[in-house]
Amino acid sequence: MTRIRRTHFDPDRLRLALGRAARAVIDLETTGLGRHDRIVAVGVLAEPDAYVLLTEEHRDLSGLKYRVAPDRVAWALEPLATRPDLVVVCHNAVFDLGVLGRAGVEVKARVHDTLKLLKLLDPDRGIEKDDGGAGSRQPRFDRRFGEPLNYRLKDVVRVLLGLRAEEYPDKLAWVPFDRLVRYLKSDLIVTERLYRWLWGRLGVDDRDYNERLVAPVTPLLVRLALTGVRADPAFLAAETDRLRGMLAAVSAAHAGRCGQPLDVGDLALRKWVYG
Repeated sequence: MTRIRRTHFDPDRLRLALGRAARAVIDLETTGLGRHDRIVAVGVLAEPDAYVLLTEEHRDLSGLKYRVAPDRVAWALEPLATRPDLVVVCHNAVFDLGVLGRAGVEVKARVHDTLKLLKLLDPDRGIEKDDGGAGSRQPRFDRRFGEPLNYRLKDVVRVLLGLRAEEYPDKLAWVPFDRLVRYLKSDLIVTERLYRWLWGRLGVDDRDYNERLVAPVTPLLVRLALTGVRADPAFLAAETDRLRGMLAAVSAAHAGRCGQPLDVGDLALRKWVYG
């Protein structure tokens, strides 16, 4: 069973750990799931220790003394770009690598995505998005838990491994420091356990397929997406200004009607406008 010996909050220690580890599990907590959302905390499990870096996006005062500047976060994670022999384990790696890329952290390590590994073993969970929209194929149903099978980390480890991970805390950027760390470490542990379980059940052909195609293609796709976004900076600047103007207009209209402007940093308002 995966056990964490100590938990560190020092970017220097994290950089050293990534420089010598053979494998590291990484999980990010963000302000949301959109392109403009930012990192609240970085969690790394490099056995037997866990490393948590809290960014300035965490707003609860309980974590004030642990906050790390963005350049220090990028510095601590630099081995991800310089160690092609390092195996990085994530669940839904495209999301995490995309967020890291937008934060200026490049990943050139070997990426093992537990979501992709699970699809190699069990590709028939839920209705795929590319089924033509007909929805004719019903998802497989798990009788023991009375719910459709899916690829969500917390549901997967509960069904396959009998593990109950911490549930997602609402308004994560405002969650007290201790609870945020506990939640992040829970995800790191269950991802590590899931990875061990999946890797032990993959056959030689599936492991070879993952090593030759899936692992190298995942960071490549992320870099292509980031390059496409950066290709037209004038367009991005104009759209950003337009959307900020929309936020200000919505806030002003609310002030005129209700006597109180909206907080334009509010996640729900930003999600509504940017969505």
